[in-house]
Amino acid sequence: LRDYSTAAGWRVQRWPLTWRKLDHRGNAAPQHNFCKNQEWAMVLRKPSAVLNEAQMSSVFDIESGPTARKFSHPFAKPIPLWRWILHAIARKGQKVYDPFMGSGSSCCAVIEHGCQPLGSELSEDHHANALFNIQLQYQKTLGPNTIFT
Repeated sequence: LRDYSTAAGWRVQRWPLTWRKLDHRGNAAPQHNFCKNQEWAMVLRKPSAVLNEAQMSSVFDIESGPTARKFSHPFAKPIPLWRWILHAIARKGQKVYDPFMGSGSSCCAVIEHGCQPLGSELSEDHHANALFNIQLQYQKTLGPNTIFT
């Protein structure tokens, strides 16, 4: 991904952001694999972009279970995690793209942050959940009478 991103003209942060999950998460093959208790995010930026403010750590600790249940997705990222990332990199009104949006927790946080969400998802079930969750977030943000067409 780093090579493709660089070839397309993006700058890639030197080290990934790390999310350490503070709760136990299930494992599809526990007899073969250690439990996945951390995930990484690669941050891409335009060459002239800078962080909104200096960040003292690239590690964020939070449990994952409540978000996984709320968004009906085993790997949904918690909204506080997205807030941390967005606070550092996004300004109000910008478009933020998540190429692996799953059931939409990133898009919900982007809306909450005052930005425009863009996302893609291969799974039809996750995509349907994302659309539902995004509509709920817009109704929460803009009011219950918000209509989607």
